[in-house]
Amino acid sequence: MQEGAEAVKEYRRELGLSFPMLLDTTGEVTRLYGVRATPTHFLINAEGKVVAGNVGGKDWMGEGMRNLVEVLLPKW
Repeated sequence: MQEGAEAVKEYRRELGLSFPMLLDTTGEVTRLYGVRATPTHFLINAEGKVVAGNVGGKDWMGEGMRNLVEVLLPKW
């Protein structure tokens, strides 16, 4: 949320994150999505539509979250 690139890089390094992260230096996307706190996450389907979102940390390796993500992945 309007952080500079170096702060985001450090955050990613500290948490060992490897997924893409949006750098929103102007706050435009923060306002567009109504983000009020971090972490906030959104799950976006193959058509680019937000299908879920929440504030707070999530156990992305837990069975429930893995099942949700698998539903959103395109079937090849």
